[in-house]
Amino acid sequence: MDTTLPTGNKWNNRLWQQALQPMLLADASGKVAAANRSFEQLMGWALAKDRQYTVLPFMGWGLPDWQQLCVEVQKNAVVNVTTSICMNETEGAIPISVHINLLNDDREGLYLLQITDLREKLANEALAQSADEKYRYLFLNNPLALILWDLETLQIIDVNYAACKEYGYARRNFVQLSMKDILPAENLPDFLKFATDFAQTDKVKKKGVWIHQNAAGEKMWMETVSHKIVYDNRQAVMAMLNNVTEKLALEQRLANEQLLRQQQITEAVIAAQEKERSEISQELHDNVNQLLIASRIYVESARQHPEREDNLLSQASGFILKSIEEIRKLSKALITPLEAEMSLQEGLEKLTADIREFKSLQIESRLTDFDETDLSYPFKINLYRIAQEQFNNIIKHSGAKKVTFILQRNDNYVFFTMQDNGIGFDVNSQRKGIGINNMLRRAEMYNGVLEIDSAPGKGCKIHIQFKLR
Repeated sequence: MDTTLPTGNKWNNRLWQQALQPMLLADASGKVAAANRSFEQLMGWALAKDRQYTVLPFMGWGLPDWQQLCVEVQKNAVVNVTTSICMNETEGAIPISVHINLLNDDREGLYLLQITDLREKLANEALAQSADEKYRYLFLNNPLALILWDLETLQIIDVNYAACKEYGYARRNFVQLSMKDILPAENLPDFLKFATDFAQTDKVKKKGVWIHQNAAGEKMWMETVSHKIVYDNRQAVMAMLNNVTEKLALEQRLANEQLLRQQQITEAVIAAQEKERSEISQELHDNVNQLLIASRIYVESARQHPEREDNLLSQASGFILKSIEEIRKLSKALITPLEAEMSLQEGLEKLTADIREFKSLQIESRLTDFDETDLSYPFKINLYRIAQEQFNNIIKHSGAKKVTFILQRNDNYVFFTMQDNGIGFDVNSQRKGIGINNMLRRAEMYNGVLEIDSAPGKGCKIHIQFKLR
């Protein structure tokens, strides 16, 4: 058959052939009167000029179907039909839509079929549906709890499986709730203000921690990131929620423990101060006071016995000199142990020298080549006080004749060791005294770990490891 229009048709044959849309002309019996080149291109083959075709096998219609369409076109002028067209045995059928109207021409009963290939449209729709299904899958299976809620009504629109598990609701019941239902009554006014402000602001994301309640009525602290979105032509919020109840409880416990630790340190410092004051008071009473009393007695005796005045005043002078020496020793204990120009090593060496001067104690110190340039002054004072405290413990309780004192370090740690050959004690049974507790607290103040190694008759070894970084 010819692809040109029938003679006498008002359509321009040139326009007919150049039209991009596939088109056919058919009569009321379905016989094809003409087909343009776009139709042949759609089919993938040329219509034979010596053969007559009908639209029925192309469209998969029976004659009654075509006749019914013709009646509808005569009534309504235009009919749109979705069907499929059979191309060939290899390609099979493809989806199409057919726009049918009665051609206004001198010949009666001639119908124009304008054909649209639906393959690309359906493919795009399938792709969009596939993308929606993927997003739906990601929403439902996200490990974080997700709640989608209406920003105006506060009604919950959708939730994922993680939210159902977190809150203890079945999904079909969860989506029947409002955000008001998962908020404690005392927090509702703040949330209503948040929703109002969020709706009016240009911001699309807000973060915060809200108290929610689950199906059992238990409160949960939920770290929330709220994203403002448009869903079904209405303002909505996609809330991503993370339950931080246990995290906050742990932080509170740690804060309480830190406060308790600080209280213990403060108590230890106060106890050490009271101990020091008590010792100074005792020294003043037992030594200085007694020496001054003896001096006064000798002075009074010198007044009463002029013949022995020189001897008695000489004795009184000796007691006064001893009192001065005792006061000097007490003053040393009270003043800051390290002067600004004095290093820790120099301060410790001076401490050991003072102890050797007044006590018959052999002290072996290993302090040379100790780099203290990067150590803070408070840390060095702390080390000095620990050494001073342990020397005091050794002198008072151990009966030791020899003490080994070692101070070492590397890039990450400072190592402090004091060992004596005294009577020792049972570490497991003996209660820690104020002196040891004071050293323990001082060590903890600077990330130090204190270890005590002692046994009856075996002396005592104190080792502290301070972590610098």
